[in-house]
Amino acid sequence: GAISVQELRLCLNESSENICVYGADCKAIVKGDDQLTLEQATQIYDLFEAVVETELDSLRAMLISIDVGAQVEVSFCVSAAEPLCGLRAHFQGLEWEQDEDGLQYVTRKLERSRR
Repeated sequence: GAISVQELRLCLNESSENICVYGADCKAIVKGDDQLTLEQATQIYDLFEAVVETELDSLRAMLISIDVGAQVEVSFCVSAAEPLCGLRAHFQGLEWEQDEDGLQYVTRKLERSRR
């Protein structure tokens, strides 16, 4: 099974709109027009869901950026109170950092597997 990047884009845009209704600024930018395996799409959405569930009570803003190229790079910039560093234990290869203003950056790269 495969899913188009466009379908993932539509799904994340709808989820972002719901987060905005909840009261936080949220935007998803998805670049690419190829296909993802169902496993890749699930991994991306599972990470998105984990970030939102961790931060829901204190989420002020979130930018989701996904670039589908030779690799799939998933990045989040999050303004919220809860530290996201604990997600590294649940998502292999997850990188986390926080800047001096408290913004958190979560990045994960997925290899493009054969479909």
